[in-house]
Amino acid sequence: MKNILFFLFTFCISVSSFSQLQINPQIGFLSASLDNAEKAVFDTKARTGWLLGADVRFGSSLYVQPGMFLTSSKTLFTYRENGIITEQEVKRTGLKLKALLGYYILPTPILKLRAALGPTYDFQIDIDDINSNVFKSDQFKKGSFNFDIGAGVNFLFLSFDVGYSFGLSDVIDINSLNVNTKAKYNSVYATIGIVF
Repeated sequence: MKNILFFLFTFCISVSSFSQLQINPQIGFLSASLDNAEKAVFDTKARTGWLLGADVRFGSSLYVQPGMFLTSSKTLFTYRENGIITEQEVKRTGLKLKALLGYYILPTPILKLRAALGPTYDFQIDIDDINSNVFKSDQFKKGSFNFDIGAGVNFLFLSFDVGYSFGLSDVIDINSLNVNTKAKYNSVYATIGIVF
C-alpha cells in the first residue's frame, strides 16, 4: 500500500508542473449495498455511512482525478440457517483509492459542471464483528475493485459531487464462509467540498 500511495503522490506532483491543478477535500455520505447471487443464504439492507477525503484534478477540459477517501459503511444482514433467522449490522471501514478521468461539460468561471468515470479500489481496514453471529472479519476479502461514474458541480469555491460505484470483485471469502455465494458491494455517495 505504501508503494501505491507513493506512486499517486509522485504522479500528482509531476503532472501538476505542466497542468492546471485543483485540490478538493470533501466530506459526505454513502450507502453501500451488498448484492449477492445466493439469496437463500442471506439478505442484506444498506445503512447510511460516511466518507472523508480528497481528490486532485489536473487538466483543463479533460482532466485526471486521483483521490483517496476514508469510508465507513454499514450493512444489515439477515442470515438464515436451519430455520433460524439472525439479524446483524456489520460496520465496514475502508480506504477508497480513485483513478478517474473527467471532463468539464460547462467550464464557466463561476459555475463548472463536470462528469467523471474510472476504476477505484477499496482496501478493507476493519470489520466490526463484535458479538456477530453472522460474519467475522476474516470472512471478508482485504480489498475489492470497482468502477465509478459520477458528476459534480463547482460553484465558486464549493464543490458538490454524486457518484455510483459498481462492484467488480467479490468481497466475501467463500472458502471461510463455507457457502457458494458471490457478493459485491455497490454504493452510491454524495459529497460537499472546497476547491483550492
